[in-house]
Amino acid sequence: MMEVKVYPDLIRKLLPMREERGAYAVKTGKAYRTNREIKILDTFFILKALTTTGKIKNYKTRKDELSKACKISWSTFQSRIKELETKELISIQNKSIVCTGWRKLIDLYDFDPKYEYVVKYDEDNKAQKLYFHFMDVEIEDNCRSQKEQFLKKFADNPHRDFLLQRLVATAVATEQQLINDEALLRKALGMLQRERFVNGTNRNDQIFSLNPFVGRSVATLRIDYGFKSNRSVTYTRRKIAATGIRQFAKPLPEVSEKRCHVS
Repeated sequence: MMEVKVYPDLIRKLLPMREERGAYAVKTGKAYRTNREIKILDTFFILKALTTTGKIKNYKTRKDELSKACKISWSTFQSRIKELETKELISIQNKSIVCTGWRKLIDLYDFDPKYEYVVKYDEDNKAQKLYFHFMDVEIEDNCRSQKEQFLKKFADNPHRDFLLQRLVATAVATEQQLINDEALLRKALGMLQRERFVNGTNRNDQIFSLNPFVGRSVATLRIDYGFKSNRSVTYTRRKIAATGIRQFAKPLPEVSEKRCHVS
C-alpha cells in the first residue's frame, strides 16, 4: 500500500479538462473523450510517492516495478515521462528520474495547496486507478466545504434557537450534543423536515430555512467533471465503490438516488 499526496483544488481544475481524441473517434466519427492531463499527473504523483529523495535511480532497470505502480505499459510510461519532462515536472539525469518540488506544480497549475489529502493507493489492485482516488478526494473536499458552510449558515440563521428547541424535542440528543456534532445536527434537521413535510406545518419558513443535506446531483457532477452523460458519472461512482475506495449512500432512506452522497 502506497501513500500518495493529493491536492483537491488541483484535481478540481483538472477534472473538467477532457478532450476528444483517438483513432476510434477519427474512424467512426464518435467522439472518444479522455482526460490526458489527469493521466499525466497521476504518473507524476506516483513517482513522487515512490521516493523520499525526489530521485528514482536507474529507472530503466526498474521497468516492472514502475509499470506495476502506475498500472500502465512500459511504452505508455515512457510517453508519460516525456510529457512530464516537457512540463518540467521531472528531468532525466544520469539515467535517473528527478522529480521537481511541489512548488513547481503549484506555479504551473495555479492552485491553492491549503488543503491536502493523503490517499492509500493499492498498487497491487489493478482496478484501483489513482484517477478514482482523485475523484474521491474532490468529492470529499467538496463535502467538507458544504459542511463548513452549513455550520456557518446555521450559526447565522435567525431561526437557530427555534430550530434547536424543536430538534431537542424530537431528537434523542441534548442541545449541546447537537451543536458539537455536525453530522447528528444535519441528520436530526433532515428527519424533522421530512416529518413536517409529510404531516404539514405552519412554520415552514423556520423549519425549511436551511438545507441539511450534503452532496451533489449526478447532473452537477457531470458538468463539474466534463462528462458527456450522467451514465459516465454513475459508472465512475460504481467503480470507486467497487474498488473499495469509498461507499456512497443516501443519508435518509427517502432521499432520491440521483443525489451522490458520501457515507
